[in-house]
Amino acid sequence: MSARKILLLMTLFGCVSTPMDNAPSDDDTDTDTDADVALSDECLFGETTTDLLDSPLVILSDGDTYASASAFPTLTAQQFMVGMEAEGYADFNTVEEAFTYVDDTVLAFEVTAVHDGADYAWLKWYAGDTEVGYFFEAETTQIVATVGDGDISACTAMAPK
Repeated sequence: MSARKILLLMTLFGCVSTPMDNAPSDDDTDTDTDADVALSDECLFGETTTDLLDSPLVILSDGDTYASASAFPTLTAQQFMVGMEAEGYADFNTVEEAFTYVDDTVLAFEVTAVHDGADYAWLKWYAGDTEVGYFFEAETTQIVATVGDGDISACTAMAPK
């Protein structure tokens, strides 16, 4: 089991305190479950990727680096293609062709929400010195947020209140 997963489990079971432990509650009862957590209208990942790096709301993996399309695991290749097609970057037919729009490498991170343990995949790369990328529901090609010039937008993964 990874250190990230251990930390998450310790946090969920109250062995490690988080800034959320001292957050004000809507009521005085302790009957809330993870499924009952009220969500805000703020993106879980923040407004920028810099916010994400310092966020107490998520646990971020060390990440994997891919210097070529041939190095991608199957799901990562599919996510990369879905993201590139969603943005309409260019007309390409293969992941290798799409990778030519990457300045150097693609970084892949696992992001875990502290409040409910939900996992997300974050693919990040630079195109023309501009940070771009996508967040996906874990183990899917369902985009939950977009990164353009380091700004996070079109986010459907909401932070807890």
